[in-house]
Amino acid sequence: NSRLQYRNQETDHVYRHSLRLQDSLSRTCRQSSRLRGENVAYIEKNYYTDNYHGTEMSDDDFAKLARAASLVIDVVTFGRAATATDAKSLSAVKTATATEVEYLYYQGGVDAINGKGDNLKTAEDIGNYNYTKSGDGTLSVGGIPISPLCLALLDSVGLRYPGV
Repeated sequence: NSRLQYRNQETDHVYRHSLRLQDSLSRTCRQSSRLRGENVAYIEKNYYTDNYHGTEMSDDDFAKLARAASLVIDVVTFGRAATATDAKSLSAVKTATATEVEYLYYQGGVDAINGKGDNLKTAEDIGNYNYTKSGDGTLSVGGIPISPLCLALLDSVGLRYPGV
């Protein structure tokens, strides 16, 4: 009985090690693709839905928003997110990406990355009705809105520090 228990523990250990190797290989491939200039997102949809529990959206919209969110993160981290290797930073980058995807979705989805999101309007006239929104403090990079939580997550692991 103890032999069987030992074998189960050993099998479990090998399985967990295999998962860590798969994750490491996947991360290395993504980092390598990003460093070569390819537009690869930091997260996949299964992470967004299963781990982050994000808002439901089409696969196509998710792919576009995840790539845009990843590019925003590259800009605000001076490219450091692509080379992060420690578990804490990698986790922060993934969560920040998911947060930014969700933020972009609520800022108008794909239109938000094209600078046409509904929440980006500052004034509107309909007949005699007119509406003007004063600065709401929305941060953006190249017109793409950035989630304050995304920035805070990246700050928490030092990825936005502009120094060396």
